[in-house]
Formats: sequence, C-alpha cells, structure tokens
Amino acid sequence: MKKVIIISFFYPPTGVTGSLRILKFTKYLPDSGYKPFVLTTSLKTYGSKDYSLLNEIDSNVVIKRVDAFYLKNYMSKLKFLKLNQILSFIDKYFFWPDGSIFRANKAYKVAKEIILTEDIKLVYTTGGPFSTHLIGLKLKKEFPQIKWIAEFRDEWTSNPIHKTRFLRLYYEKHLERKFINNSDRIVVISETMKEFFINYHKLDEDKITVIYNGYDEEDFSSYRLTKNDTNKLKILYFGSLYSKLTPQPLFKAIYKMKKTNPDLQNLLELTFIGYNGHLLKKYIKKYKLNDFVNLKKRIEHNKLFDEIEDNDILLLIIGAYKGAQRIITSKIFEYMRMQKPILALGPEDGEVAKILKETGSGIIVHPGNIKKLIDTLNYLIERKNTGLLESSFKMDLTKVKKYERKELTGQLARIFDDIIPLLLKK
Repeated sequence: MKKVIIISFFYPPTGVTGSLRILKFTKYLPDSGYKPFVLTTSLKTYGSKDYSLLNEIDSNVVIKRVDAFYLKNYMSKLKFLKLNQILSFIDKYFFWPDGSIFRANKAYKVAKEIILTEDIKLVYTTGGPFSTHLIGLKLKKEFPQIKWIAEFRDEWTSNPIHKTRFLRLYYEKHLERKFINNSDRIVVISETMKEFFINYHKLDEDKITVIYNGYDEEDFSSYRLTKNDTNKLKILYFGSLYSKLTPQPLFKAIYKMKKTNPDLQNLLELTFIGYNGHLLKKYIKKYKLNDFVNLKKRIEHNKLFDEIEDNDILLLIIGAYKGAQRIITSKIFEYMRMQKPILALGPEDGEVAKILKETGSGIIVHPGNIKKLIDTLNYLIERKNTGLLESSFKMDLTKVKKYERKELTGQLARIFDDIIPLLLKK
C-alpha cells in the first residue's frame, strides 16, 4: 500500500463536520491502495464528542495524537468562574493564526518522525484551523521531495462569515499566500470556492481541485423513507446556529402567519436538534413560538437519521450576508440522501440554489424576502394537507449519488495517483 500522512486538527471522537470529512477519507482510502497515517489532536481536546465515530476508523489507519496547550480546553473547567468570554476573546485575538498554533509546532516534530520512519512522500493538511498548514509548510521546506496537498474546508482571509482586520489580516494574507504558493495542489469544497480562489490568489486552474463534502451510504443502512401521517407539517433542523446562521427570518414569517391563521399551531411544527443555546431561545421568546418549536439535544451521528424519519421538511440555513453565494453547508448532502424536501434560507443565485435545482431536492428563499417565505410555508402546508407534498418535488437520486463519500474519496485518490509519478521521477 502507498502511504500518505493526513494532518488534521479534527478527527474522531470530535464530532464536527471537518472530523467527519477526514474520517470518511481515511475510511475509504485503503480501497484505493493508500494507507493513511493520521496526525491529530488528543482525545481530550475541546469540542463536542461522538464516540460512535471511532467504530468507523479502518484497521489500516495509523493514528498519532499530539497533546499540546489549547486554550479552549480550559473553558469548560473555568466555566464556574464565568471566564469563558474572556478566554474566547484571548483565543480569538491574541493567538495568530489561531489557538492551535502550539499544537502545530509540536505536531511538526511528530510528523517529521513519521515521514522519516515510514518513508512517506505524500502529505495532506486540512484547515481550519489554518495553523495546520504551517506543519505542511515546514515539512515541505525540510523535505523538498515530498508532495504537499493543502485542503481549505473554508475560506480563510476572504471568509465572508469570520473576518479579520488590519495588521492581523495583512499577516494572515501573507501566510495564506505562502501556503498556496509552496503546496503542490490545493483542494477546496465547492466550485464557487474554486472560482473565487483562482481570482483571489491568482492560481492556475490545474493547481486547484474541488472535492465536495458528501454523505456515506453506510450511514443510511437502517434509514427508512417514511411518511409523517399527522396533519402537521413537520420541519426539522440539525446542527449549529450563530448570528449569521439564524432561523430568525423563518420565525418572523411564522409570527406574521399566526396573526391571520389562529389554527396555525395545529398545522406546523419545528424541531431543532443539537443546538438549544441563547440565540435560538431568544428568537423563540421574541416571536412567541414556544408552542411551535421543539428543542432536542445533540444525537450521535449514527442515530441521527432514525430521528429524522418522522419529519416532512429539512431546514437548511445559509444566510444573506455578502459572500453567502459561496457558502455550502455540509448537511445539504445528507439532507438530499434522505429524499425529503429541503427548505433553504439563502441566496437564490448561490451554489446551494444550483445544487437544489440540479437534484430537484428543494426550495430556496432569500431570508430577506419574508413575503415569499410566508407564501412558501403556506404552499408547503397546503400540499401537506392534500397529500401531495412528496410528489411536488422531483428528486433525482442518480444526481445525488455523485456526492457519496466513497466516490469523493476516489477523487482524492486520483489526485494522489497524479502526483505519485512526479515523485517517482525524483
């Protein structure tokens, strides 16, 4: 088997999106003849945990975990002192390029040892956190013969959600250019992101490749496409929320609908899984929706899809800020595989809109267009009541299948295969 070292801050049991992406890559890379050596953080590193994900790690995968100072690890321990906001401020504004910089310095030494011991010539780094690419940069300078592929799961200095300014922005732009110029190939997660990177970083098109996030067919082995037999239109959302990723437009629309339809409570129900923080509760209170909204705790990934079976509509939130056209949340792919209609709140000219149209998977409404959102909800409720909801969407599962994790990992393996001959020439 050919060998590759994959350097990722996120890996199981951490349950975030970045962790799932790398888990699925390492799960299926052995099928293409690649043995992954994963260099990641310790089991106790800050972040939500999903220990069921550990069961998916292929026996061919070698995992090395590096423990290092990470300020966020202390947030839960010092919560009783109410220091979380102070620690978060320090982590955000004083650790450049990010809070995992101390781990990056330590991980470089471990990566170097693995490369020398295992004679590895392929290095794959994934960010954020973007300090992970510092490891790749140092390794490339130490071992010029290796091939380094840098993956950007998000935009960095051009990120439309998380912005930096002034001196830090200048520093990070300089660092980002070094990563891109010194790496042998760039991987991004969408076509719009690729187009933006080509212009923003002045890249040759053949240096950058798109590998989308996706869904793993094996995760759906017990999933059954069932129908909600109640009279209510049940809308479900799972995952995180924050200021730019908010259900407020939907809540505002429902609030206005209540005024003209006193029976709305018997026709509509919303469920949020995995997030019940201050932001969500504030909007529920503001728009008086306690009788409409259910809040459920985070569920292990392997149990999540069973929970979704009894819902009609899957809610996808993109937002309406500048650059939102380039944002594509990972949950859209698992949503599409569930074959339930999607209601998306986001730009109607963005990549999510294009994918929904291509696959026939749902409707997208700009969050600022409350009237259209009200009309859309009334339409969905009417179709539900007449038993025509499912037939209103012409989903094309054959077009969804191209986002299957095994196929996407095959795309990554083909990048490796392209680079291997270049290594053999050295």
